[in-house]
Amino acid sequence: MRWAAWFLWVAVVAVVGAAGQGLTGAQATEFDLRRFFEGNGEPIALYDAAIMELTPGDVVRLDDGIRRFKVGGIHQDGMKTLVLDLCAPEATGVDCAPFAVLRMPKERTEREFMRKTKAGYKALMRGGVPVPQPYWVWQPGYVIVAEHVPHQYTLLSAIKNRGSIPDRQWLRMLSKLSAFMDKTEAFSKLGDLHAGQLVFATSERRGGWMLLDWTDAHLLAQPGEITRTAASQLSTWLTSANAMGGHGLARAHSDALSDVLDVLSDAHRRIVLRRNQPGFPFLDSKCLGRVTPLSYLDEIPTH
Repeated sequence: MRWAAWFLWVAVVAVVGAAGQGLTGAQATEFDLRRFFEGNGEPIALYDAAIMELTPGDVVRLDDGIRRFKVGGIHQDGMKTLVLDLCAPEATGVDCAPFAVLRMPKERTEREFMRKTKAGYKALMRGGVPVPQPYWVWQPGYVIVAEHVPHQYTLLSAIKNRGSIPDRQWLRMLSKLSAFMDKTEAFSKLGDLHAGQLVFATSERRGGWMLLDWTDAHLLAQPGEITRTAASQLSTWLTSANAMGGHGLARAHSDALSDVLDVLSDAHRRIVLRRNQPGFPFLDSKCLGRVTPLSYLDEIPTH
């Protein structure tokens, strides 16, 4: 029994010690992002195994080899992308408040989705759709550094947790959703839009709904086809078997879902009416082209 207790104590110490090495930097590794990609920007052959070495507390360097950031958290819940929370390089576990996120392919075979994400920024920003501010886009690599958006709910989780949201806040969220959909009027389709991609930002500057990510190409509205809208696209998703089954929407959420569908239906009608007016500002297809490298990195703390 004494030997068993000793082995148990050693195991606990080992686990606690390993857990404490993350954001304290005691065992942090410094990675240059270029190690994951070939010279032409394509992921290396062993990319999938290489990115598994990244852990919270590590430091990553961008391709200039100078700007360094501490990894505050790693999120793999997305289907196509790996998301790293970025903190100041001197941050510890106590003060590691992320100010940006880094997105890269979750697997080597998913790089095409990152290409579409990069290309989509240009169109969305030109069209005025609220999205996280992109700070840096690596060309030709598959990496984006963008604004970290604090949020409490996605549209999907808000519907599912309506019972815990005060009525006044819920009405505000519906009003903000209506305003968001109005800003999508230039598009007949927003990537692979679904309710898990819309987040309700909680900061004063960003309060309201934002499109957090997308892994498919956007389609612009055309003068001869004005009845397809992002609002109808989202309505279709919310009433699909996918939403009702795989994403957990159920009859218990019907009242909240009905509120959201009413907002989307009204937004769809308004957008179609505006598109039908002479002089509606349809976007040129050129804005769907490749996004050029951005120069906002000076806004991000450096070491």
